[in-house]
This record gives sequence, C-alpha cells and structure tokens, in this order.
Amino acid sequence: MLKTLLVGAILACAITGVSQTACSNMTLGQNGALNGFVPSPNDAWHQDISTAPIDPQSAKIIATAGDLGGAKLHPDFGSVANGNYGIPYTVVDSAATPSVPVAIQLYPSDSDIAVYPVPSNLPIEGSPGQCPTDGNDRHAIIVDRNQCVAYELYQAAHCSAGWSASSSAIWDFTKTESRPYGLTSVDAAGLSVFEGLIRYDEIVAGVINHAIRFTAQHTKDNANNGLFVVPATHAAGNNWSTDNIMGMRIRLQASFDISKYSATNQIILRAMKQYGMILADNGSNLFFQGTPDARWNDSDLSALKVIPATAFEVVHMGTAYDAQTAPKGTLPVISSFTASASTIPAGSSVTLTPVISGGTYSYIDKVGFVRGAVTVTPSVTTTYLLTTRNSFGTATKSVTVTVTAGQITPTLTFAAIAGQTYGAAPFAVSATSASTGTVTYTVVSGPATVAGNTVTINGVGTVSVQASQAAAGSYTAATATTSFTVVAASPSLAFVTIPSQVQGGPSITVSTTTNSGGSISYSVVSGPATIAGNVVTTTGTGTATLQATQAAAGNYTSATATTTFSVTAAAATAPTIAFAAIANQIQGAAPFAVAATSNSTGAILYSVVSGPASISGNVVTVTGVGTVTLLASQAAAGAFTAGTATTSFSVTAPAAVAPTLAFAGIGSKVQGAAPFTVSATSNSTGAISYSLLSGPATVAGNVVTVTGVGTVTLLASQAAAGNYTAGTTTTSFSVTAAVATQLAFVPIPNQVFGVAPFQVSAVSPSPGAITYSVTGGSATMSGNTVSIQGAQLITLQATQVASGTYPAALVTTTFLVTPAVPNLVFVPVASASLANGSFKVSASSASWGTVTYTIVSGPATIVYGRTIVPSATGVVTIMASQPAAGNYSSATAMMAVTILP
Repeated sequence: MLKTLLVGAILACAITGVSQTACSNMTLGQNGALNGFVPSPNDAWHQDISTAPIDPQSAKIIATAGDLGGAKLHPDFGSVANGNYGIPYTVVDSAATPSVPVAIQLYPSDSDIAVYPVPSNLPIEGSPGQCPTDGNDRHAIIVDRNQCVAYELYQAAHCSAGWSASSSAIWDFTKTESRPYGLTSVDAAGLSVFEGLIRYDEIVAGVINHAIRFTAQHTKDNANNGLFVVPATHAAGNNWSTDNIMGMRIRLQASFDISKYSATNQIILRAMKQYGMILADNGSNLFFQGTPDARWNDSDLSALKVIPATAFEVVHMGTAYDAQTAPKGTLPVISSFTASASTIPAGSSVTLTPVISGGTYSYIDKVGFVRGAVTVTPSVTTTYLLTTRNSFGTATKSVTVTVTAGQITPTLTFAAIAGQTYGAAPFAVSATSASTGTVTYTVVSGPATVAGNTVTINGVGTVSVQASQAAAGSYTAATATTSFTVVAASPSLAFVTIPSQVQGGPSITVSTTTNSGGSISYSVVSGPATIAGNVVTTTGTGTATLQATQAAAGNYTSATATTTFSVTAAAATAPTIAFAAIANQIQGAAPFAVAATSNSTGAILYSVVSGPASISGNVVTVTGVGTVTLLASQAAAGAFTAGTATTSFSVTAPAAVAPTLAFAGIGSKVQGAAPFTVSATSNSTGAISYSLLSGPATVAGNVVTVTGVGTVTLLASQAAAGNYTAGTTTTSFSVTAAVATQLAFVPIPNQVFGVAPFQVSAVSPSPGAITYSVTGGSATMSGNTVSIQGAQLITLQATQVASGTYPAALVTTTFLVTPAVPNLVFVPVASASLANGSFKVSASSASWGTVTYTIVSGPATIVYGRTIVPSATGVVTIMASQPAAGNYSSATAMMAVTILP
C-alpha cells in the first residue's frame, strides 16, 4: 500500500569526523585509492540513518514474498580469480587523458552527452571485451581527479565506430548533485553507481562512510512506469503489487551481533547499520555491489550470505512519486553563453563563457564537464551546445564559432567611458580585440589630450577618442572610436565666517571664496537682518541665514552657498517677580498650589527654602507645625536676567480629638479552636494593647486562646498620640462546645509538571493524628510530602483518628497538574558561510516531542529536515518547533545565523 510520508524523514546528518582530502590525492589507474577524498559528502549516500524512524510497511516488506521476504544478503562482487564479479572504475587525470565523444544509442534524452576522458584500457563490468556482443549491464566508470568528476556509462562498448553506450551520466563530486526528476542515470534509480560501491581501499582505511547500492527482483510499477522515493529520481517498475520502491533505504538492525564476523565484514556490516543500503536497480533480491579486486577473500565474503532479510528494517520513506507527480520547481537559467570571438582564423583559440544560475552541474557537448569559462581551439566552424541541469529540469543554449582560412579584420571594441566632470583626475581608456596587434590612442576632437592610454580633461564639451590597432598574425589593422561628454563642474563657493552680532550694532560686510569667475549676489534667507549688496544690518535678535548665488561661468555651473550667525540682545535687566498671597495653614490640610507673577517670560521653578513642607511642581504639602518659606526661581529670557522671590506662611497644629478605634470582626468560635490573632483599626498612631474583660479565654499580646464555653469580651486600649487623645473599645464573641471534627485541607494551588516535591496539610480542632494519601492521579505521598509523576488531576485524602470529644474524620481535595514548558534550546552554530556550503542545526529539550525546523527569514532554504543551504550572505532566522508530548506542552525557539561570504 502506498502512502505519503514526510520528505526527508530519513535524512539525518551528513558524515562527520571524516578527514576530507583533495581530489588530486587519488591514485591513478584501475580501482585507484581515493586516499581520504569523500565524493559529495553532503549528499544522500553519506547521510547517517542509524536513528531514522522505521517505515510503517517495514515488517510487511521484510517478510513478504514478492517484496524482500525469504531473501538473504549476497555480495555481488569478488576477486578477479573468482570470476571478476563487480563494477570496476578507473581514476584518470583529464589534463593528460584526451577526451573523446561517446555515442549514446538507447537513452539519449536522459543522458549527459559530451566528450569523456576515456583511457585506452578502460575496464568494463564483466570484462566482455571492448566491443562486446552481449546485452548485459557493462557499466564503466571514469573518475577524473583533475576536474573532480565521475563519468558513468551503461552498456559501454568500443567498436570500429568508436566509443558508445546506452546511457551516460556526469557527477560533480564537489557539490550535492541531483539529476532532474524523471531522468535515469546508468541505473534505474537515477543515482550515481560509483558512490554506492564498496571499494577495497575503504577496507584498507577501516571505514565505509556511505550507503551501499543493492537490487531487488521486483519494484513498484504503475501506469507511469513505476514509483520512486527520494533520493531516487527515476523508476523502472516491474510489479504492481510489491511495496519495494526505487530509492527505498534499508538498514541492518542495531541489535544484530556482528562480533563473530571477520574484520573486513564488520566494516561492511557497520556501514549497513549507520548508512544502510539504497535500492538502485532491478535485479536479484538483496544483491549488493562492490568493485572487482584481486585482494577480496571470496570465502570470507560468502560468510555474509547467511544474513537473512529479517535482520534488516526499512527506513521511513518519503513521498512516493512517478514521472508525472514528481516535484516541480524553478528550472536552471542560462543568462548567456558567449564566445570571446565569433570568427577566428584557423589555429586560433577562443574562450567560451557560460553564465548560469540555478544549475547543479553543466557540460558542453564538444568540451565536457564545465564549471566556468573554457578555452577551445576549433579547427573548423563549430557549434557548441551548453547543457545545465537541476532537480527540476534542463536548460540548453548554443554558440557558433566560425573558423576562416585567411586573414580577418578584428572587432576592436572600446571599454565604455562614463561621462566626466570638468576637474576629474586623468583616467585610462582601453580597447580590446581577438588580435594581438599594438593599440594606440588619439583624441580626434574635444577638450582633452591623451598620453599613451591616459586621457586628461581640459574643458567642457564632447571628446572623441580613436583606438588604432596594428595588423598582427592573421588579423588586419583596425580602428574604433568612442565618445564621452564632459560637463561643467560645481564651483567651490563658500562664505567667509561671520561672527555673532549684537542687536543694534554697526553694519558688517560679508564675502565668499570660489574657484569660478561667475558674478555673486547675496540675499537674506531668514532671520533678523537686511542686506544691500554685501552689507548686512541686524534688525532684532535670533539666528540670521544668508545665501550667496553665483552665476555659471566658463567650465563651472551656477552654485549657491548659505551661512548663519546669531544676533543677541543688548544688556539684560532683572525681572519683577512676586508670589500670590498664601494663607496660613493647619497641619493635615490638603495640598495646595502656589503661583508667582513676573514681567519676564522665563520659566519659573518652585522650591522649599525651610519649614515643615514639601513641593512638587507648584503643589505644596505641609508636613508638620512651624513657618514655611518658599522660593520662586525664574530663568533668564529675552532682555531679562534670571531672578528670585520668596514668601512665607505658618502651619499650626489642630485641636486634639478622640480617635476612631474599632475591633476587626471576630466570628463565633468552637471549644478547642486554635489560638487566633485580633486587631483594631484607628485613625491615630497611638500604641494599641489588648486584654480580657470577661469570659472563657486568655490574651497574650494580640493572640487569644479560648478555654471553655461561653461569651468572651475583649478590650482594646490606645495611647494618646499627636492630635488624638487616648481611647478604648470592646468586642465580644461566643464559644460553643465542639459537636463534630472540622477537618479541612489547606487549599493547594494547581501545579506545573516538574515542580519540586511539596508539603500539604489539613487543619482540625481535634488533636487526633492526621495521615495523608494519594487516591487519584499520577503522584506519590511520603508523610505529607507530595511528589508529582505526571500532568493530570491529582486527588489527595486526609484521614484523622478520633480523639477526646472529637470523632474520626476524612476529607479529600484535588488540584490540577498542567504540562511543563520544555526548555527548547538551539545548539549554537559555530560558523556558516557560502564558501563552506550547507550546515546542520539541532535543538535540545526535556520533551520527546519531534522537533521540526523552518526558515523564518533570510537567504537560505532547508533540506533533509535540518540541513540549512545558504543562497547568499546575510542573517538567516531559523525556528525550531516542538509539539506537546507526554508531560510537556509545545514550544518554539529561534536562532539567527549570520551567513558569511
């Protein structure tokens, strides 16, 4: 049964702890050692899936005939002496190995058609001879350590017409490459064959750091040629009922004991646990592939053939696609594909420059794999076809280079010259062509001179410059002209500084400096001044702004400049400040406002000079008895200096009065009740004492203890204080005999899961012993200490034994324990840059809820669940989201990562 699952659920983190070396370290020749180089370390082959979730169909796939049921593990490779089984590869250096065309005969639309660096002794799977007649797979793989690229062929052959294959694929090992959805490669799943092979140099190194390629007899078919799951891009379904899907991952169970196997086989089995195996092609069930190598011990490898399918489990698969339903996205774009010269003489070279965005790999049919500009030397007129691909499709563009037999006229082209401004520094000009002839420069017309290729401007107008190139080699002489405009410069017009002035002072003369000869006029923009010619007269106080305007002249445009100066008043006078009358006050009177008048507009502040009062703004509050003196301080303003004024008023004490003394209410009590406190309120501050007037009780301080049954009368006595006399008041309450035990829990507030153990209590007039227990919910009780075990409703019970005149009693109470908020925290990212490519994020939490990651903002995308792929420099904001789980609520966390170049 098919299902839609989370894409990338099986994609854990890329390999870690592996010391990566350069492609150039690989050993040349058949089965050459990679010597620490890891191809495309961030792609699906290198993802650790040891802890990835299991697919819901795992048990069915592993146990069912027609899926993998009944199969046993089978190494589909071995030593040369044992039949040379396996898929060979050879390492070349394209700088020394010439590239040749490979004719694609069966799947040209799915293939990367280009020239390949094929060595003369290229090994082919099965060793069928270079011109075989059989129709077997005949895989051949070329790893180019110069370009860091693998070239893979299916059904490779070298007959009289040259090299051919049924299909081909190019793999860029410097990045994470994916073929377009729906395209095959040289296997049915559209994956790299080389990356899934077990190589003997990995056994020598002691570790296999990638998933392993395997086959199954049946894979899921449908009306569109079958289904595949990521990382596969293509299917070749042959059975509608099977649940095997191309691209499916399986892994050896973590509990499988590998200790009894040889050191070589343990390396293989550990990789099957950590990276698993990827279903890459139709074939025999559980056959997994490696390279043929004389160093394999075939008997030792055969020990793996007893491991059954039941030792494996299927890793959670993503969404199942076919060629019609595969994801759609933005195609790569070829902005331009140009040749440095469209026509060249025979024997000359030309540079082809592709400008591509969005492609994961590119190649030119007659050049091979490319990452940028390449130089070619065509012997005849040639059309070059550029192809670039990504996961969503392909883009192509061609360019033709014409090769001529005789001498040609070069296309001499000036580099653009921007418009100039008079006074600009001398600058260089240049003109280029395909010819190597010497280029000289002259000024044809206009206000400029040239020395070598350096132009010096000496006026305003249009300048024409000519480049003349001498004949050289296959090229004739040539000329080219270009023009640019020189506009007038802005003059450096500036006022001579004007000092501050005093109102009514003598007139002043103003002036400016400038490098232009244009006439200058002056005007007043704003402020207390007038101007005649360049003579200024002040008319008041404040800030005056002047403007100078210069007319255009010669090589300079018109211009303006402004300046300001201040005009202050003559000598200032003291203001006349006076307080409004303030009546005498009585202690305790309400706060009141004061005011002062003045003939100045300066701001007035009020303060207390002396006496029992405070002031806020202009509001006075009396605080005792005596004489209060206030101060009004006014700031200088206009023609007035700062000034002060004072005023005084007296505060007398009010007549003494009796306090309003009253007991707080006391309810009826039951004999045996716990001691309790009493209190009385008053408008006086005098000390209050409490005593017993009559009845069955005692009083200590303000604590009353009932001693029998009857009416109790209490007395509160307050001492005289301030303006209040001494006072008394009484209150009474009744004490009745106990008729029942009043057992009650002290209220327990709701709790949050994770709270520390806490104590509970119940109160009762009876002295009988009380025990506590949990009667409902996830909690434990020790004595009266409660320990929370889960987030739910908790029910507690208090039981009190009978004592004296009190019977036994029982009471329950409940409180709710709500889920805790987990501490979801991002693990900091040490560094991130475009140069280093993608990086992983993770967050820790007390909850086991699944954490998902999303990009909130910034130049990046997220793949495989938590792999961040930056697309530009800047700040990327990432959100971690965790759903509620068990005793924990949902949570989110944010992290900002700066992407460096």
